[in-house]
Amino acid sequence: MRWMCPPNRLRPMDLFLLPSMVLVVSCARLEVLPKSPTPFNQAIRLLAVNLLAQVRQAQGLLDRIGRASRPLSETLGGAAIVVAPFVDGSSGEAVQVTKEIERNIFSEFRRIPGFTIEHMTAANLTRAEYVMVGILLYQPYPGGDAGGDSKRYHVFSSIIDRETRDIVANADIWISETDLDYTPAAIYDNSPMYPRDRRLASLVAITRSPVGTQADREYYDSLETNALLIEAENVYEAKDYAKSLALFREAAQRGAGQVMKTYIGLYKSNIMLGDMEGAESAFGKLVAVGVENHNISTKFLFSVDSTEFNADQRLRKQYAIWVRQIAEYFGINNRCINIIGHSSRTGSAEYNDRLSLSRAKRIQKLMGKYSTSILERSKASGKGFRENVVGSGTDDARDALDRRVEFSLADCR
Repeated sequence: MRWMCPPNRLRPMDLFLLPSMVLVVSCARLEVLPKSPTPFNQAIRLLAVNLLAQVRQAQGLLDRIGRASRPLSETLGGAAIVVAPFVDGSSGEAVQVTKEIERNIFSEFRRIPGFTIEHMTAANLTRAEYVMVGILLYQPYPGGDAGGDSKRYHVFSSIIDRETRDIVANADIWISETDLDYTPAAIYDNSPMYPRDRRLASLVAITRSPVGTQADREYYDSLETNALLIEAENVYEAKDYAKSLALFREAAQRGAGQVMKTYIGLYKSNIMLGDMEGAESAFGKLVAVGVENHNISTKFLFSVDSTEFNADQRLRKQYAIWVRQIAEYFGINNRCINIIGHSSRTGSAEYNDRLSLSRAKRIQKLMGKYSTSILERSKASGKGFRENVVGSGTDDARDALDRRVEFSLADCR
């Protein structure tokens, strides 16, 4: 570790104006993060300390004094940081382990004076100086045992200056545990699609951008709407579905709210309120947004080693909505599509190729019931586990994204 102080920020006259104790807060201890996988709790603590030190360094004593003519006592008080929910960077979903990352970061931040930290809301965003964002990815670890091919969980986080859009802190760390809890947050449990769109891509880019660069505008310019969506998700988790529906509807009225998370929220809120017509309407809009983002990754759950859907009858009723809406969308728009089946990394490659193809053909056949022309304008294929996004092979919530059926646009010939 080393002490980091902003160089050449103080003039001789400043030394006479400020008490000596002030000089201490302008410096921060910057711990070098380990490059090897680290136990979860220790890793998140080190990540938080490192990010805080970078913010201290970025503030700079003289810079802080020069800001907006705030009194010195306020300038040396708490810097307001709001935290957007950490998400899985591959799926865009909040899961239990990303919530645990947030809890650990909050715990560490609150141990260090000079900062106030809150979960981001529409109300506190307006008074925030900084916005923290983060993702979790399951990636090949460069120092892995199998020639660099072994995978580990990797946390990335950045802190953005709310006023200037500058990234003032960025850090990442590898996690040694391989059994993290990937149970989806309530809003994503049995949701119809993964929110993999331009907003997610922008968030991922921000978390991996170096200090001194500016945050990608797609996410940054949508902070107010993102805060509204966060509030809606929290209300949904508290089981106030009527209020979450109203908040998601409010988001849908905004230009920045035309994203997959909005329509997933509308769909789930309507399902919980028993309004299947409203749910189907929301899913139809979700399909349209998914097409715009070149992503329609549906969450059809199949029984093990089977092309039959999960035995849950409630889900089967929803699957009928999904199949009908996708078939009707492409039928009305006279578009051609590829139906692509995927599987998780369990069993031989040959077996998974056959299984994923059979599942894609099952969906194609079901779509044909609602649009006969779709059989002529679609092609089913199976990718097995060759295009796994996660690739853990755990056959549970962690690699659920790998067991997906995707739809992609194709040229009609």
